[in-house]
Amino acid sequence: MINYYLPGFLESQRIYRALFWLKDEWPECFYDNVNIKKIYGCFPGMIWNGGSSWFGGGVSRKLVEDTFNFYSTTGVDLQLTFTNPLIEEKHCYDTIGNAVCEIACNYDNIEILVTSPILEDYLRKTYPKLKIDKSIVGTTRDRGTDKDTLESYLADTEKYNMVVFPRKYSKDLDFLNSVPEDKRSCFEILCTDPCSIHCPRLYSHYEDLARQQLLMPCEEGQHECSGFEQGYPFRNFLYRRFQISYDEIVKDYEPLGYTEFKLSGRISYCGAALRVVPYLIKPEYQLDVYQCLLDPFAGLDVDPDFS
Repeated sequence: MINYYLPGFLESQRIYRALFWLKDEWPECFYDNVNIKKIYGCFPGMIWNGGSSWFGGGVSRKLVEDTFNFYSTTGVDLQLTFTNPLIEEKHCYDTIGNAVCEIACNYDNIEILVTSPILEDYLRKTYPKLKIDKSIVGTTRDRGTDKDTLESYLADTEKYNMVVFPRKYSKDLDFLNSVPEDKRSCFEILCTDPCSIHCPRLYSHYEDLARQQLLMPCEEGQHECSGFEQGYPFRNFLYRRFQISYDEIVKDYEPLGYTEFKLSGRISYCGAALRVVPYLIKPEYQLDVYQCLLDPFAGLDVDPDFS
């Protein structure tokens, strides 16, 4: 079974409500071997958030409880992306972050992705019930250090509930084949990312987003990626060769025993819809599912047909 970790449990909740309904009513639309196992994300304005920056849209206790209540009925787990790598001790006492964790402790299907050792220690001591996962922001930070070894990542599986492999190993089948078979289900593999695995600023991109989330000043042009040519608008699409398609999962990864796969696409509803459909839905139904999910945005007036 291919287990997917999908983006945006809050901003893309309507996508998942539609997909859950479709799975019940028209299961033949889905690939037979796929499962939505976890959905990750955060709430707007949380300074612990990492991997993206999201401001505004005040968070109420009711919003958090309603969100957690809905997913608790679906059999899907949630991952809170508390992956800001620049957290200092003072940030641990954030009112919203602690309120969300207190509410999360009332549920059995919520985990936390972390990067900052300071925040991780605080969360382990304060909310011991919550499972802790090591995020790709953390493993990207380890790239090129003495922690960037198979032995180190295997040791991480003893400390964390799940570990996300750094991007440079996502298509390195020789490395993946060297992982002991009984440990392969302990690792998430990121399939989609807009940036190249060879980008020299791969970790500093995460730091830039963290500075924004903390309202820290960023230098002019600091967020720009030298890996992209501004004069060539389609260059981004060339990086698809560093991504992993559904067909590649079936051909190369599933036979090796890798079952856990992460798709990026947080914050943008349309981006999430476009990202997840090819990994869940059979090709002959994808256009109709896109129609169903994107109709309010595209203004299309053709009814989807799943018959």
